[in-house]
Amino acid sequence: MPAPCWFRLHRGQGWRARLELPLNRPFIRHSERAGRKGGQKGRAERAGRKGGQKGRPRSAVHPVCGNHTARSTGGGNRAIGKSSPSRASHESGSFLRLILLTSLTMIAFAANSVLGRMAIAPGPFGSGGLPLIDPASYSAVRLGSGAVMLALLVAVTGTGARRWPRLQSGSWASAFALFAYAVAFSYAYVALDTGIGALILFACVQATMIGWSLKEGDRPSLLEWLGLIVAFGAFIWLVSPGLSAPDPLAAAAMAASGIAWGAYSLRGRGLPDPLKATADNFMRSVAFIIPLFGLVLVTQLPVHASAKGVMLAIASGAVTSGLGYALWYRVLKRIGATQGAIVQLTVPVIAAIGGTVFLDEGWTLRLAVSSLLILGGVALATMAKQRRL
Repeated sequence: MPAPCWFRLHRGQGWRARLELPLNRPFIRHSERAGRKGGQKGRAERAGRKGGQKGRPRSAVHPVCGNHTARSTGGGNRAIGKSSPSRASHESGSFLRLILLTSLTMIAFAANSVLGRMAIAPGPFGSGGLPLIDPASYSAVRLGSGAVMLALLVAVTGTGARRWPRLQSGSWASAFALFAYAVAFSYAYVALDTGIGALILFACVQATMIGWSLKEGDRPSLLEWLGLIVAFGAFIWLVSPGLSAPDPLAAAAMAASGIAWGAYSLRGRGLPDPLKATADNFMRSVAFIIPLFGLVLVTQLPVHASAKGVMLAIASGAVTSGLGYALWYRVLKRIGATQGAIVQLTVPVIAAIGGTVFLDEGWTLRLAVSSLLILGGVALATMAKQRRL
């Protein structure tokens, strides 16, 4: 271990220690040190030679002013310990890009509800009459276009054997959960407003995942229980009978959709390549479309698809679902699971705003208050769990 810079051992004085105050020469240059060692190269170059490269800059503390400096192999010194303006600018730009990507992802998730309601509601954009597309056809086009987009993304971003998903990363159980989510989602939006549907979906997804964690032995704290009770009570109030209550069958269908998506999310936790697994599951889910239309024919449900309805389904499948999931997996690596759960609280609110802007849907007092209580309760439970862990 080298001696401090204020204490030197001098060979010429019989290894006698001498106190040296470095007022005029705070550092011993690389050339002087090399000469004193009999021509041997400096410590930094020896360390670099072991790693197969030139010596790395080594930090030191100035004995007078205490500033940190880095000593390069060429003998020059440079200040370290403080971010340079270019580095600070880069970090600021990276943070702004993260906010932008997160916002785009939440808008994409909320747009799934807006596009679904626009396409499936009775009449063009909910004006009454024949919808632009029936729920079964909408689900089929959405899953098919999502499978194509995700497969292309895997092909573009992957390398070698990972370039194309080969039905190996996903599973048929996950694919069926994805299929059940999409179909129930479509049929629910026949009679649900955009904001109410998104809120029911979000609440049931969270309830499914929390219920599973309780089954696995998780023991929430008192603060977590408080948040969960508030959110669950507000959800019960939202769907309870009343003048402003949603259609019960449609609400039940959206609840089933949320449970299916919660199960799909639970099955996908910890996967090494979530984008490839999602592409795989989307491709598998297309196989369930044939029995779906068989059931539609047996029950004599109406089948109708206009060009606008098909375009809306493609936009939902390829853009807001396919590209949205790809963006989400990229963002989630940087913000973490807890922050990811918190930012998703904005999705029902954005969906409700989209329904007001594009579909002229109004906000009821029940929707506004229940939204505040559900989202606030889930946020409280999520943050309390993070503190406990």
